[in-house]
Amino acid sequence: MLMAFLANAQLSTLFFF
Repeated sequence: MLMAFLANAQLSTLFFF
């Protein structure tokens, strides 16, 4: 679950920037 959360956060960062 933690891995999925970090992956989701990274994707959100890529889309944000």
